[in-house]
Amino acid sequence: MSTLDLLGPGLTLLTGPRGSAWHACVAEVATPLPLVVHSVDAAAAAAFDIGACGAVLVRPDGQLAGRWQSTVDLRSAVEAARGATALVG
Repeated sequence: MSTLDLLGPGLTLLTGPRGSAWHACVAEVATPLPLVVHSVDAAAAAAFDIGACGAVLVRPDGQLAGRWQSTVDLRSAVEAARGATALVG
């Protein structure tokens, strides 16, 4: 299966093969946007430069929107996005 086949109508977080903590993190941060999480094999993780435990956020058009090596970084990004949304809205 191609990683492009994993993309949906919302954002997709692709994690390394040992990325189970990302699934829990996404459930906790509850982003206002549709977001699904998929773990990829070691070869795909290396291609995305995320290693076994990192993650990349991919837009529906296949463009990378972010890259993190820890769930703490993702939580910070979501909180910053919420703050920016509050300022605009």
